[in-house]
Amino acid sequence: MAVKIPAGPPEKPVKDVDDEIADRLHGGRSGPAGTAPTNRRTPPPKSVPRKAGQYAHTPGNHAEEQVAEPDPALIAQAKQVKLEQDAKRAKEAEEARKKQKKREGGDGQQQERREPEAPKAPGTTAGHLAHDANYFRSRTARKMGFEQTPSVGDFITGLDSPAEGESLGALLPSARARAHPDLPETDVRPPDFLSPLEAMKDIWMRTRGRMSRRTQELLEGPDLEDLLAMTRAVHDDEALVKKPEARLTSALYTALKDEPGPLLLGFQDPRLTEVWRLFLDGWEIWVPEGDEEGVELFWEGEAEDDRGAPMEILQSLSLSQGELVLHTRMGPKEDTITFDGTAFFRLKTARKGPPS
Repeated sequence: MAVKIPAGPPEKPVKDVDDEIADRLHGGRSGPAGTAPTNRRTPPPKSVPRKAGQYAHTPGNHAEEQVAEPDPALIAQAKQVKLEQDAKRAKEAEEARKKQKKREGGDGQQQERREPEAPKAPGTTAGHLAHDANYFRSRTARKMGFEQTPSVGDFITGLDSPAEGESLGALLPSARARAHPDLPETDVRPPDFLSPLEAMKDIWMRTRGRMSRRTQELLEGPDLEDLLAMTRAVHDDEALVKKPEARLTSALYTALKDEPGPLLLGFQDPRLTEVWRLFLDGWEIWVPEGDEEGVELFWEGEAEDDRGAPMEILQSLSLSQGELVLHTRMGPKEDTITFDGTAFFRLKTARKGPPS
């Protein structure tokens, strides 16, 4: 039977110089707490190439690595490039400063001409619309060779508008109808360049000095213009003027032919070539009695008959429903002549005069 002999105490490991130094630096221990220090040396860390300016972070090596110095030629070249860029920036800043002085007029030189801005999109307000309309009229005028003046835009606009009003020949005094040779000269006469309708309004204002709104409508209305055209058509046709139906009845004509005064002797009366003469004789203007439309020129007054009794005198020239009517009444004597544009005829029904 074999007897197991207890082994003696373990031999104390022999420490080398490095382990001894580590024990002294770490409080007498060369390894973690509770473990025996090893006699095997830690292998040195592998060397890793680093860039210039980096530091080593491995344990026990906190020194800066040695890096080769850059090429002095490259450094000089970089400095030269930087100097050139700084000079270029300084030159650009100086040019910008000079341009700013020219725009502000600080250097006394002429200001730079700016390019015309493109027209903005049309707006919706009245100011924008008026500005855009004026711009397009001006551009059209310049294309046609006109200079921009206040009236050019209206002139250009009128070129595309339909022709209205009298022709140029009709506006000339020589183209106007000459006065009848049997008519006397008057102190008041409308200008020759006025139309017959405008002459009626001109004489009315000269003799009356004012007019109501209704009177103005009648003097400027189409009914009076038609009345003037029909009277002119009668005197342009010699056959119509010489017809006996155009005169008043023999009783009235005989009583008035020597001293007609403001009254007409019929459609052949020369004063109807210049109807404005009736206003000089005191005629008035209104609408025919009982009619909503039309126009009527009338004169009314009083006189004495052969026995000295007063009698009413009334005469009217009216246009209604396309017919020109001359109505005359002197006391018990009365006559009505109607012209339809081609012939004269008399009505048997008596007409009432305008209200007094």
